[in-house]
Amino acid sequence: MLIGKCCTRRQRVRLRHARSLSPSATLWLTTCQCSTDYLKLLSHGRIVSLMSDLLNRMEEFMEALQYLISGLICGVILFQTALVAPSLFKLLSTDDIGAVLRHIFPKFFIALLILGIALMVSALLVAGSFVPAAVALITIVAMFICYGIVPATNAARDTGRDKDFQKLHSLSVGLTLIVLLANALWFLLA
Repeated sequence: MLIGKCCTRRQRVRLRHARSLSPSATLWLTTCQCSTDYLKLLSHGRIVSLMSDLLNRMEEFMEALQYLISGLICGVILFQTALVAPSLFKLLSTDDIGAVLRHIFPKFFIALLILGIALMVSALLVAGSFVPAAVALITIVAMFICYGIVPATNAARDTGRDKDFQKLHSLSVGLTLIVLLANALWFLLA
């Protein structure tokens, strides 16, 4: 049903659609001859319902994204520690392994740090997602520490300070294990 009044520059048409809008709801279409069409929705019930549906879907997407990011973090850690490092020890000499691992591990820690930040952003966008935010914080802090101790670990290895190297390496391994477990198990607490 179209009811409206026309003028030379604008035409306002009141539209009612029985299936999608309540009888009291209206949809205003404003058309200007010298510009693009503007659609102005003045239907309180329908707009609120659409916005509510959109927000619910966005929240569901962000929750799914949290699981995806945690899965990526776990996958990267498992791939690096279970496949890459053991393969290097089997294929390369001791000198070559050190050079390759010194090149790979800083990038490994940075990648996990970036994924931790992405997890934090997605957790902050979902109301009431304290556990994923805490896991994201653990991931960010742990990977920042791991990245920060790489030069000290390399220096300890180069100067023959084996006890210092073992402590720093154990710290790095322990923090990475904590990140793996936190990201693998947080959904049980949520």
